[in-house]
Amino acid sequence: MINELQRKLDENVRLEFKNKMEEFLFEYINVQSKQDELRDILRKKAEFYRKFPRESLCSMTVEQYAYFERNSFIYWVVFELEKLGSTRSLFIDARNFTVVYNRNQQKYIYNQRFASLDDAWNKLRNDIIELIDVCDGNTLRALSSNNLLSNKYLLKGKIAYLYHPKKFLPIYNRAHLLYFLYELGIISSRNESDSPFSLPGTGSLRLNLLLKNIIYEIGRDGWNDPKVSDLWNSNYNFLIGIFLYKIMSPPRMR
Repeated sequence: MINELQRKLDENVRLEFKNKMEEFLFEYINVQSKQDELRDILRKKAEFYRKFPRESLCSMTVEQYAYFERNSFIYWVVFELEKLGSTRSLFIDARNFTVVYNRNQQKYIYNQRFASLDDAWNKLRNDIIELIDVCDGNTLRALSSNNLLSNKYLLKGKIAYLYHPKKFLPIYNRAHLLYFLYELGIISSRNESDSPFSLPGTGSLRLNLLLKNIIYEIGRDGWNDPKVSDLWNSNYNFLIGIFLYKIMSPPRMR
């Protein structure tokens, strides 16, 4: 399916997109403010991995995850790493985090189908680990049907990207993924129900992976500027996300 869709990319669209992409990447090599931005993003990414390495997630406490302070997992995912894809809209509904600390009530809020906070947290922590695991390797497996992150597109997408930054793009809104694919002429409809991806719990990630593969296909022949080629080969997928929102922002963002 992915290979068939990749072949649909019009050559004129490919060339125009590639030229714009090269101009964009060129700025991150030659403009000081862009160089500073790139260094800041890389520094914060490195700090996040020091604070929350994958191997430590199995012992992460609910306080480390949900207590709303600068050292918490959620604070880093939403605020410190905002340049790796915005997820601030998660705060429209605290239930998006599944387990969250309410400062006003000074207590943790969680789904009442769980008997206790410990039960809710243990389930969520295991589901975070499962999400990262199903993204391993060259394929993308389905999540368990009861994974708490299955329909949490923003949180699911950002966690998947952070622990697989070379596999995915920092784009987590399902409608935005469909929009970008539609604008590139890869799919014929932006309607979610028409999406060809239905793998349980990971449909939005499959859209993300398709979009990333399409763009890497565009860059497969290299770039005119060798420095741009070096930057491209660094697999800084977050630059692709920034670029897409810059040149073809979804309607609501205009």
